[in-house]
Amino acid sequence: IGLHAVCAVGFRSSTPVPPQNGDPVVSQESNIDHIYIHDDNIGPNVRFEIESDATSNFVRLKRSAPPPPPGVNRLNTASYPNLIPRRLVVAVHEDLRTSPDQLHQCGMMKAHKIFSALSGLLKSAGHDPLPLSFSTRFIKLSEYIGRELNNTLGNNPKLLGKVRLALWEKVPPMSLHIGVVRIGVWDATPLIDILFDTTDSDRNHPVFANVCYQSVSTQLAQYLATTEGEEFGISVEAF
Repeated sequence: IGLHAVCAVGFRSSTPVPPQNGDPVVSQESNIDHIYIHDDNIGPNVRFEIESDATSNFVRLKRSAPPPPPGVNRLNTASYPNLIPRRLVVAVHEDLRTSPDQLHQCGMMKAHKIFSALSGLLKSAGHDPLPLSFSTRFIKLSEYIGRELNNTLGNNPKLLGKVRLALWEKVPPMSLHIGVVRIGVWDATPLIDILFDTTDSDRNHPVFANVCYQSVSTQLAQYLATTEGEEFGISVEAF
């Protein structure tokens, strides 16, 4: 119909799904089904479903409001046209120089390396390989150490305090924003967080530290660092 500017204000995570098409590693972000958009033709916080157009292969956003409660009438927007994103304008902190694509590629590479090493370990013990998932995000260091670690370790206050103290005392000063790659079993059981510096260019993507949630994660990180020169930074145990 024409060009139209909207503002994405949020998204809803989906439940984890096992890897498809034989791929042993899946990106958790690929499972996001809905985003919420402020559209001045409809209103704020409008739910759109993410679809792939079978003909053009373009990503399109389809108006997908949940059913209203009994007795509540809502504006019928079933005929509202689908949106095909052409440009994304994203505000970032001026010190953040790492691109999302580069962080995603690094996360995928690390996840495949860990999968290979873990599969060898499980095979030697007579177990089948476990498919893995990974997610990537940029987050303020203070929010990671505060809210994010609390969401993961909050049921064990003693361990949470130990991990926070280790990040402040063992790891050299980190950037205001960090790139976090979380790798885990596909059912969302975390194995390791890898914390990247975001103040350098995509050609140089250093790692500050890693937070291991399982003892096997520490072994895998040490093995890959020794045998393949993989960079994991300073290891912090969170188990």
